[in-house]
Amino acid sequence: MPELFKLGQIAKTGGVEQLWVTDNLECSNSFVVLPALAAKIPINLGTALTVQYFRCPVDAADSIASISELMDGSELSIGLGRGNP
Repeated sequence: MPELFKLGQIAKTGGVEQLWVTDNLECSNSFVVLPALAAKIPINLGTALTVQYFRCPVDAADSIASISELMDGSELSIGLGRGNP
């Protein structure tokens, strides 16, 4: 994740307005990565598809609400999808 933070900061400095992370079982947990990014970089964030069958809906909603509280007015977008075929 340290490299992701560096890239995110470079992107923010370069004018990027929103960073999206993938919700894939082969990658870091997006509901861990998003609050870490929110704490370090003041930028809009999102998921490049949250796959609903990977997660309990109540836990996902609770995580999303908690992350949005950390964002200090920045936008949090949650993309929903069925995943890869």
